[in-house]
Amino acid sequence: MIEPHDRVRHPALLIVDMQNDFVRVGAALEVVDARATIPANQALIRLFRERKLPIVYTKFITFPAPVLLWEWSPQALPPTKCCWKGHKRFYPDIGREQECTDVIDELAPLPGEFQVEKYNYGAFHATQLEPTLRFAEHMGNEVFVHADIGNLPVTARVPAADAETMHARARGSALTLHLQMSSAHLFDAATGVVLA
Repeated sequence: MIEPHDRVRHPALLIVDMQNDFVRVGAALEVVDARATIPANQALIRLFRERKLPIVYTKFITFPAPVLLWEWSPQALPPTKCCWKGHKRFYPDIGREQECTDVIDELAPLPGEFQVEKYNYGAFHATQLEPTLRFAEHMGNEVFVHADIGNLPVTARVPAADAETMHARARGSALTLHLQMSSAHLFDAATGVVLA
């Protein structure tokens, strides 16, 4: 069982399919209740950005050739072209045309925030979401510190908050590292052979 404190050790915010063609008034697959979640999503996004924590957006993209999904969602067919990449639609609530697949302006991703495009409604099956979340898990939360201890080069993974004080030190200054051997992975860097 995952302990409660481990559940939030490396949080990431997942914003699922908050796209024009689902959220906007008059959207091809309008989900009216999605608009009510905009303020909560904005608050979470603001919090994660302030804390420099990863945000991942998923975006449903209609496969541009006939597939089984078209049977369930005829709105995907021409001429409607729901969630077709490159297709624009006029949305009366904002009074202009927008790219159908874009995340709504109120929640728009910033450069560097992850966007996972997928060809089905589920976010995990046959998508890049899981590897993206694994990558994002440690992004910004940890840094690698390289040091020479005697003639032995050492690399340690350190929480980013602890590493901030190290940046101000001059090269060659004394530094004390407390290693948790229960969490250590010792290996020969030249050969990759695991030592302990």
